[in-house]
Amino acid sequence: MKVFILFILTVFSLASFAQEAPKTKNYQGIIELDGATLFVKGTPFLSRVDFINAYRFNSNVSMGLGIGIRFVPKEIGNGNSNMLPVYGNLRANLFYDQCNNVFPYIQTGLGIMFATKGGERGTFLRQSFGVGFKNSPVSIGISGEFFSAISTSPIIIGLNLGFSF
Repeated sequence: MKVFILFILTVFSLASFAQEAPKTKNYQGIIELDGATLFVKGTPFLSRVDFINAYRFNSNVSMGLGIGIRFVPKEIGNGNSNMLPVYGNLRANLFYDQCNNVFPYIQTGLGIMFATKGGERGTFLRQSFGVGFKNSPVSIGISGEFFSAISTSPIIIGLNLGFSF
């Protein structure tokens, strides 16, 4: 529990230094918080936190590495075994130059996921789309994830809230 609280405090302290307008080049950090459920009857709520370090090539495209944690309930996999994904991330801001304030984005992540208990690991695929705001570090979207790190290989659909800096 102490590690979780320390992790959350670190995430929010980094988000507090977020810039008001997105950069057009160089480093971009993205922190994403998500709440989701599985497409399996009777499945409980899941939550996740991701931190993505990326290089922004221009105002439309960024690519980088992400790391996160999936808080998995006991009904899935080994039981209370949280999942840690490490993945490559590609984000495209669609029509960024043509939009005045709000622009759509699409984001893809592909990598490896590790279980904190039991030593399981497997592939991880994440796809999300949503909207970003030009004069704000906030973005809102819908994400879908598939991971084969546990025997059920779930598909997860959720809402996410992102902060860029």
